[in-house]
Amino acid sequence: YQRRVHGDVITIEPDLMKTAIVTSFGDQIRSQFQKAPPDIQAEYGEEWLNRIVVGSKKVIDTAQDPMFVVNDMINAIVSANPQSVYHPGSISKIFYFMYCILPESTWDYMFCYKPSWYPHQTSTTKDKKC
Repeated sequence: YQRRVHGDVITIEPDLMKTAIVTSFGDQIRSQFQKAPPDIQAEYGEEWLNRIVVGSKKVIDTAQDPMFVVNDMINAIVSANPQSVYHPGSISKIFYFMYCILPESTWDYMFCYKPSWYPHQTSTTKDKKC
């Protein structure tokens, strides 16, 4: 969400929020996996699917109340001196701080690294960045 105020832009960069899309991720990935052709299902395997579903549940459990975003949006609209950037949720503040202090190459490695167990590896993508 962005709003122009006297030429300035207000940016709201939220944390992961407990929305219907987020909380249904495990069910959605399982549903899509079951719709995939048998050869694709065999390539990934049930173990991979279960790791993704269990891992996503751990991430979803850290999701924040969406009212944090709503409150920051309201504050940005009604404030006489709004902040230029809002970070609703505790984890988004941590990520923003890390993004500010870490070199871009480190940031890329943290979020683009594909370990050797990742499906669809080739000799050029194994253990490399995205």
